Amino acid sequence: MAREIGSPEKQAEFLKDQGNQYFKKGKLGAAIEAYTQAIDLCPKVPAFWTNRALCYKKRSEWDKAERDCLKALKLDNSLTKAHYILGLALLEREQYHDATNHLEKALDLGRGGSAGSYMVEEIWLELAKARYTEWQVEAAKRQRQQRELKDSLFDLMMQDYENKLRDLKLESSTEQAQFGYRDPNRVSHLTDEEVSAYHIERHPVKESQVTAEERRKAELFQLTGDFQDRLRTMEEVFDKAGAPDRPGT
Repeated sequence: MAREIGSPEKQAEFLKDQGNQYFKKGKLGAAIEAYTQAIDLCPKVPAFWTNRALCYKKRSEWDKAERDCLKALKLDNSLTKAHYILGLALLEREQYHDATNHLEKALDLGRGGSAGSYMVEEIWLELAKARYTEWQVEAAKRQRQQRELKDSLFDLMMQDYENKLRDLKLESSTEQAQFGYRDPNRVSHLTDEEVSAYHIERHPVKESQVTAEERRKAELFQLTGDFQDRLRTMEEVFDKAGAPDRPGT
């Protein structure tokens, strides 16, 4: 309890000192109570807010720690401790971008001599973890978006391929199986050996040398080959796009 002596400012300072002693002894509840009384007396002293925020940090009461840090920063935006604890609180809420910004600010302020070297090292370690976590989250988001886009493109390509097969009146179930109709994996991995079973040559032939059935098979082969080429191109594009987000690249 505050002694009934002196001005509100002196009483608040006394309460802050009491809170500091409680904090050193691990009596966080008593420390919070002392800092709260100091704040009630002198709410415009930033240190009272940051000291209480530090207690809330120790108790993992991140919402309260965040509120106190925001109060402190409104009074003085150059508080290393306030930016640091606020950054940690934002990390808990998965607000990685804002958290990183506050940790970077805290590190800059700490390097400027407003904090001891031990705190600078602690801030740096937390900032490094925050940056890595942010990168992981953003990488996972990009990979998910790429997968969704790739699936969407594949569906459109497959639909176009099937429409063209229908235009060629592919009716035989044997032909459907051989050309991979409605089987994307079969189409994308059709080998030259499998195609050779149709005795179809890639070089052009004279119209008089082929029957209507052979021409149709040649058109089917060309259609499937074009589809394979588009699939390979799509795979290459997405493989290059995803390289920066893969470990070891």
